[in-house]
Amino acid sequence: MTWRALNYGTAENEEGTQVSRRGFRDVTYSHAGRQVTVDVEPGDRNLAVYTRSIKKWSDGAAVNEEERAKIVKDIEEAFRVLRVPIQIF
Repeated sequence: MTWRALNYGTAENEEGTQVSRRGFRDVTYSHAGRQVTVDVEPGDRNLAVYTRSIKKWSDGAAVNEEERAKIVKDIEEAFRVLRVPIQIF
């Protein structure tokens, strides 16, 4: 999947999936009209991404394990394009 930076803190792939950093403590993942907020925390050398915070879509549906794995993979790829080092927890 090819990702591109839209602006500082936001990347998008050709499917229209977006990953946006919305401040110091969260990232918004948007896909197919739904969103999920992911807790993050800045560190000395990287951004800590907490996968346990990936629980529910904006429509209230639970995020299943397959979706969670895709979200994490997409976040990794998006931040690689944005040149933001991350660590997954």
